[in-house]
Amino acid sequence: MGISNEKELVTLIEQEKQKGIYLTCLGVGSGNYKDSKLSVLAQKGNGNFSYIDNEQEAERVLVTDLTKTLFTVADNVYLSMNFNPGKVKAYRLLGYENANTTMKDSVIQLKGGEIGSGHSLMAIFELISADDMANNNDWTAKLQVHYRQPLLSKQYSTSYLPRYRYCNKNADSSLRKAACVVMLGIKLKDAEDSKDISWRSIQKLAGSCFDKDKFLEKEFIQLVGKAKKMYTHRRKYASDY
Repeated sequence: MGISNEKELVTLIEQEKQKGIYLTCLGVGSGNYKDSKLSVLAQKGNGNFSYIDNEQEAERVLVTDLTKTLFTVADNVYLSMNFNPGKVKAYRLLGYENANTTMKDSVIQLKGGEIGSGHSLMAIFELISADDMANNNDWTAKLQVHYRQPLLSKQYSTSYLPRYRYCNKNADSSLRKAACVVMLGIKLKDAEDSKDISWRSIQKLAGSCFDKDKFLEKEFIQLVGKAKKMYTHRRKYASDY
């Protein structure tokens, strides 16, 4: 129904975006469902994309997190990271198809898009230090957060100078959860780095920071267990031939 041409859809979505009308796309069901296209359209419309596959996910998207998609508090949000060459030899932005980046390209920009009320974004980098970072309090990177207020053209920026501060078990639970998700992603991708990550370590970390009394967090713990069974079975099956 209506416009089906993708180019015309994008034009319409971008026109309405200039008026402050944003587009959020929700995927439901299967068949001819194309999540990649919906995700791109939502991005063009300054909105969000979610896939609803059960009642709990529907409650999270349409009830618990509804204000995050309906009320935008910042437009055109992006981060600029300028790594200190004296502290960081190389870095890798996890979750993206990029190799270890040398310091010839020490500045990286991450587009976060539009941020809703109560919404948060997290970027995780893997670093190779240029020296003993623990013995120097110098800044590791210069972080700049750029944003605009909704429907206004003026751009604002806030700067930070993060310093080296190592922590593992005492890290905030949100950071440990994020690390656990990253570890699972690396393992599932079967990347070279996955050999250094055991399923036991992922399960142990998940059990220590995810709350089993919360459905979505319990679901992640179960997902790790299912992935472990499928992965180990696949490896065992392949070794038989």
